[in-house]
Amino acid sequence: MQYISSHNIYIGKLGIYTGNELSAIDKIEYEWKRSRSRYSKYNLIEIFPEAKPVILKKIKEKISFQKQELKMFQDKEEEICGKIEEVPTKDRWFWIIAAQIFIGSKIKILEKELKQNVFFLSMLRGKNPHGDKRVTPQHIERAKQVPLTNFLEVNSNGFAVCPFHINDNTPSLKYYKAQNTWWCFAENIGGDTIDFYEQKFGVKFIEAVQQLCQNQN
Repeated sequence: MQYISSHNIYIGKLGIYTGNELSAIDKIEYEWKRSRSRYSKYNLIEIFPEAKPVILKKIKEKISFQKQELKMFQDKEEEICGKIEEVPTKDRWFWIIAAQIFIGSKIKILEKELKQNVFFLSMLRGKNPHGDKRVTPQHIERAKQVPLTNFLEVNSNGFAVCPFHINDNTPSLKYYKAQNTWWCFAENIGGDTIDFYEQKFGVKFIEAVQQLCQNQN
């Protein structure tokens, strides 16, 4: 049995079903959850167009909040950098690494999320933020579906050597097959295929989407 839901555990304790019946029910529930369709934000807008005004309002609020949060972390990073200069040179390495892990990684995540939300808002308004009419939400979804294993050699545990930092002797990049996403536990960065392609090949968003779509054809 691959997992037992809390609901099914409760039913089992009541003795409503036998162990074998409970296992069968649990398997059916597991397969049902796996079979459910996963929709992107763009798919949901097409399915529920009446929700567009509400989503526009919420995404604007989200962008405003993210900008404030990003500014706060950037100010904090600048403040910490100033204090690091007061630390003896031999001890600076520790504080630099700590700042990168706790502040720098958060800034990268916020910048990525903000970029995605700004792009989504522009698409909702019928504009292309990159000025290239050939890139559509459909292209972006296709690009995300390109398997990361096209660019990574993943071991049996789902880990790979991270190409974004030197001397990754113990594979620190985790590949999540079901979502086709990745996360580097050493760098505290991750994302989808587009994010990986941008960083690995040093290209911008538009180029990454176009090249990944060509790779898929």
